[in-house]
Amino acid sequence: ILVCNEDNIKSYDYNKNGLYKIYEDKYSFYKLLSFQIYKYYQNFKILGSCHDNIIRVWDFYTGKMIEQIKYELYEFRGIIEYKESILIGIEDNLIQFFDLKKHKIIKTLNSHKDKICSITKKYLQSYGNCIFSQGFDNKIILWNIKN
Repeated sequence: ILVCNEDNIKSYDYNKNGLYKIYEDKYSFYKLLSFQIYKYYQNFKILGSCHDNIIRVWDFYTGKMIEQIKYELYEFRGIIEYKESILIGIEDNLIQFFDLKKHKIIKTLNSHKDKICSITKKYLQSYGNCIFSQGFDNKIILWNIKN
């Protein structure tokens, strides 16, 4: 089980009913906004985003921060993985696909008229892999990832 507050991300071992690891950046004064766990080959990593436009990457098993990726925009409101890229919901109404290997934006989605609150990924029988984004414009948008 993963839980995020403003200062850190904690993982709990459900079977042992206790804390497993704490993922934090002890040198940052910025508050965490969102997080995502993802499988990268045979390892699991955790992505965390803050107000300081840096994506932090931790190794799930050791709890050590292994990378900080500088990002040109800030105020991440959601972060999810998709294949070898991540999707980031940003406060300025955008959703961007960001390549984790090349550290660059590969696609931008823009249909919200106000800040994005959250994004999530779901598989729907009718459409396949989809993204739902919710904005302060009172819209929930369904994005078909293939298109």
